Amino acid sequence: MENDYPGWNETFMAQDPISSPAGDKAGIPIKHDCNVPGDGNAKRTQIGIGVMYLSRLSGTAGNGPGPENCGRVSCSWNSAIIWCNNNNFYKELQWTQIAGAAQYVVDQCSKRKSITPLKDSGRICAEKTFVEGDMTVKGHANFDDGWYVVVRGDWC
Repeated sequence: MENDYPGWNETFMAQDPISSPAGDKAGIPIKHDCNVPGDGNAKRTQIGIGVMYLSRLSGTAGNGPGPENCGRVSCSWNSAIIWCNNNNFYKELQWTQIAGAAQYVVDQCSKRKSITPLKDSGRICAEKTFVEGDMTVKGHANFDDGWYVVVRGDWC
């Protein structure tokens, strides 16, 4: 990507870090679910990059009337952030609201991916092995004004 857009990464990374992408704009979800059947796991690191990206966008994201009218707003390395409108009317959200909701899912639903135990001549060398980069996440965060965010694995 550096060849096509020289300096893009330096410009992106030079922006001020954001401790809480949504501040208090997103509010606290009325419920969240970390065990959504059919949703695959996303890579936590990639979702974090997506949250940072969304939190730096200006303007709003719009979704047509629902129910279940969803749009994918970030996806890399098969790790997606999606927001859905359940209202019967068009809805707009600040990008920071979506970013904050995705971060909430990360905070509530992250888990370590265990790796199959190592064996040496039939003996287990380690019960479980964890690597920081192997953190996964999936879940939904629902808000009382008719929208929700999904963090999950997706093809991209």
